[in-house]
Amino acid sequence: MKNNLITRLLLFIIGALICSIISVAFAYSYLASEVGFDSLDQSWNVDNVRDALDYLKHNQIYANYSLTEREIGTWIDGKRVYEKVIPGLLPTATTGVSIRHDITNFGGLIKFDITWYDTSDKRWFTGTRYYYSGGTGYSIGSESIQVDSTYIHISGIPNTINWQARTNNVYIIMQYYKTTD
Repeated sequence: MKNNLITRLLLFIIGALICSIISVAFAYSYLASEVGFDSLDQSWNVDNVRDALDYLKHNQIYANYSLTEREIGTWIDGKRVYEKVIPGLLPTATTGVSIRHDITNFGGLIKFDITWYDTSDKRWFTGTRYYYSGGTGYSIGSESIQVDSTYIHISGIPNTINWQARTNNVYIIMQYYKTTD
């Protein structure tokens, strides 16, 4: 009985090892054929490796955020798409904020995201913050966000929460195109 269990265990381990070897071989074969491994001189085609890295970057498989503008792709109409991270603020309960984005020739917004740390809740948030006021009734609200050629305008719901006083590390991530491309 004990030998039968040991034999099964060994067969399982050998089978798993063979499956792992086959998986690695297929992955290596795919990578070599797609990126350009030359089996004759055992070297990688550097241009194809760069193309593969560019593909990963442009398809957001690899993210590289920056406070400076960088080109990240092409919009559906052929215009170049740019991305930039902008440090910001959230509004008070009664006053909105306008943050200069310093983007020259801003043409239009493609994607917008905002992330911040809430010092009262002691956690990070991303996207638009919704507020629930308890009691017998409730109201749900959020920031209103607009972007023009110079500023990002963020306004809160009047008479709710002073988000500016309870948040820090506010970052805005914008993807956009330009009027000149």
